[in-house]
Amino acid sequence: MSYEKQYVPFSDLIEMLKEDKNINVHTLKEKIFKERTYVSIINPYKDYLCLEKGDVHRVYPNNLDFKYFKKFIEIDDFISTRLNIYIKCFEQALTAYLATTLSDKMVKLGNAYCNDYSLFQELLTEQENQLDMLDIYHRYQNTKIIKGNKLVMQKNREVVEKVIMLGQKKLNVNNYLYQHYKKNHTSIPIWVILHQLTLGELQIIFNFLKLKDRVAFVNNIYRQRKNNQFVSGFSNKINYIRLLRNNINHYEPIIPFIKNLSSLEEQKRLISLIKLLKLNYYRSVTHDSSKIKKPLIEIEVNKNNAKLISYLKGIIKVI
Repeated sequence: MSYEKQYVPFSDLIEMLKEDKNINVHTLKEKIFKERTYVSIINPYKDYLCLEKGDVHRVYPNNLDFKYFKKFIEIDDFISTRLNIYIKCFEQALTAYLATTLSDKMVKLGNAYCNDYSLFQELLTEQENQLDMLDIYHRYQNTKIIKGNKLVMQKNREVVEKVIMLGQKKLNVNNYLYQHYKKNHTSIPIWVILHQLTLGELQIIFNFLKLKDRVAFVNNIYRQRKNNQFVSGFSNKINYIRLLRNNINHYEPIIPFIKNLSSLEEQKRLISLIKLLKLNYYRSVTHDSSKIKKPLIEIEVNKNNAKLISYLKGIIKVI
């Protein structure tokens, strides 16, 4: 069932919360809606606090204290903050590995300054070979998803072209390190370029590496040997990390993202990924998130929210 909602000013919104969600308005400060929007205060957490969930309307406890919504905001901020610093550490490790690996390859080719982008030029003229390197070409060919194949090729080409143009100083990037090299050098080394790329673009560069180079990175991240099949699928994990980071960077509540992982397999996948990010973080030498105190979930459990609360507690436990 679909229906339209009108915009509601603050004063009317508070009254609506009293009538529709049984919220005790005396526990609610109006100024909170000047700090955060309704859709980041109420909407993300209502399924955790309602007693029954219908197609359109939900049934809430009588005289619901607004502190429970604030508690979920606290939990959400905690999870987002932890994930943010874990993901930042992972992205820095990936960037460092790509910079070292590609620089070593350039040096072996006789380019001591790591600023010869003929290696990337070759990728533009050998698209099929490029996709062979990605282990993606055959997967798409086997499933006959031609459109998907073309989209992958197009995105790969765009990233390669961006790397070349950055190296040749044909793009303007507002980054101190890049601006320094652009001003003082005739071209820019690959290890500077990589710091200008998004995580999604780094993922594509990672896929360009030969399998043995990808294996080395994955084994180091996991601190154990992984088989080639596992390594070939690691790019999917990078993409998942990218989705998490994009959610956090846009200041979107993370709890709805977690809640939408409906299947047990998806939930286990997220838990596993968090454990990996945390492991990598705490084994690094420059970070410490132990001072970020874990929040307590002081929410009454009912038949509607029992599974949601249990899963959320599982996330907080491992993070």
